[in-house]
Amino acid sequence: MNVLELVGESMGLSQDDQFKRLKKLQDVDLILAETRDLLAHHHVDEDAARQSIQAMLEEQPLGLQNSGSREKPAAPAAVPIDG
Repeated sequence: MNVLELVGESMGLSQDDQFKRLKKLQDVDLILAETRDLLAHHHVDEDAARQSIQAMLEEQPLGLQNSGSREKPAAPAAVPIDG
């Protein structure tokens, strides 16, 4: 949840965040399948959409909670502490 969602809810406004829902899927093919009708309606090339979705997923630095991914994120590497 972000600040704008909190402000909206405090005003009695609520709308599903489709971008967040799709991003949590963490699967290019699944996101394409979910958005195929919308992409066709707006004449978006599927290869261009695939590249954009892949770039969006790669920019996510950490795994998303409740993601649709079937794989668990790798454990962070141990950092030695000098002392």
